[in-house]
Amino acid sequence: MRDAIYFDDYETISDIILPLGFGCTLNMNIRIGGGGNDQIKEKLPFQSEYLYRNTKYSNRDISIAVKRKFFPYLSLEFKDDSDAFGKGKVQITHYDILGFREKVLEVDRLLANCFVLKNDELIIPTNMNFQVISMPSDSTVLFMPTVIQYNDGTKSPGVMMDLANRFIVNVPVRTWKAFVYYIMTADLYGWGASILSGYTEGIIGSNVQDMRSMPNQTTVQDMDPHVRYTGFKGDKKGFFDN
Repeated sequence: MRDAIYFDDYETISDIILPLGFGCTLNMNIRIGGGGNDQIKEKLPFQSEYLYRNTKYSNRDISIAVKRKFFPYLSLEFKDDSDAFGKGKVQITHYDILGFREKVLEVDRLLANCFVLKNDELIIPTNMNFQVISMPSDSTVLFMPTVIQYNDGTKSPGVMMDLANRFIVNVPVRTWKAFVYYIMTADLYGWGASILSGYTEGIIGSNVQDMRSMPNQTTVQDMDPHVRYTGFKGDKKGFFDN
């Protein structure tokens, strides 16, 4: 018999937003819950609920506060046999997104004037060639203009993307414009919350911690060893009042 699978067993959810070619994709990802680091080894739940005394309302004397933990980020993923799962990844987090957007816009502006036709041949003049490097999340992405030649002999302008010095993909301008659109409009928190909404319907009430028995000014470590709880007193009516 299989062991039951719970939502907190899940670690990541990933949506493919845009295929870039040759197995390379732009993905929207969510890391669910917390922990698994040098400070906290065990996995912390995605959602915690705290039941507490509350005298603010005339029709009830308890309330529940919900706190969620998730980390949304974009990634450029590519085939990489040296990786355990056969995939390499460049992460673009909320720390990186503004700087990454600046580099992508710079490339997009330069592309407008770097391709010319000479004797019916699409070329990139030497004086119009460029390299733009971005360094999201301690990795690198190199952008360069390129002329893509297809099997039928036709050519089209594009962008060469070198991901972490491990994978190169040539992106046609049409796909590049879609890539620019997603990078410029990315709402990491909003997209992440939207993805999660389809998975979390059944977990309300599954991780409730009852704080009503807490004495004033007492720290209750056995409720959650990673959160410090302090009781309330005076004219505070609810635990989470300022």
